[in-house]
Amino acid sequence: MAALADLQRGLPVPPERQSVGEFLERWLKDVVAPSVRPRTFASYSQLVRRHLLPTLGRVRLVRLTAQDIQACLNQKRQEGLSARTVQYLHAILRRALGQAEKWGLVARNVARLVDAPKVVRPEVKPLAPEDVRRLLDAARGDSLEALYVVAIAVGLRQGELLGLRWQDVDLERGLLSVRVQLTEPKSSRSKRTVQLPAVALKALR
Repeated sequence: MAALADLQRGLPVPPERQSVGEFLERWLKDVVAPSVRPRTFASYSQLVRRHLLPTLGRVRLVRLTAQDIQACLNQKRQEGLSARTVQYLHAILRRALGQAEKWGLVARNVARLVDAPKVVRPEVKPLAPEDVRRLLDAARGDSLEALYVVAIAVGLRQGELLGLRWQDVDLERGLLSVRVQLTEPKSSRSKRTVQLPAVALKALR
């Protein structure tokens, strides 16, 4: 394809010839890569290349419709992708096409006209006191006993718990600083300091 060859050589592709795939590749390289963390860029790239390019990549960017995007998202749900992953695909398209609109490559961002699937959040049912006692009894003596106690006593997310370091714990003042997790905190409010109850302090000591 001549347009793809031009893109690979770094030459501009005429808007009327540019495909969705060619645009997304350029957008990933020129817009996403310089502005996000490497892990986020890798996630974007994987989703674009695994799911969006095979379904929408050959469509001319100027001819992409909301119906095309809706059909793509519906197909991904039928293939077994979770509603949250399909929401993420929709968000990527919305952001990418927003850039295309700013650059004057499309008249409007048709991804905004598409409804992503709703994620049904499961009801959170806290453990009953007797269940907590049974869990702590079962964890007694385990190498991760202190982690289980902190999890129950403080109520941190799994990523926050697994990202805890000893330097985040102040046993003298009974404080725990949530600074690192397996995935970066989503906002500054995710980074916080919490008071440790006596049972958690005892387990950590």
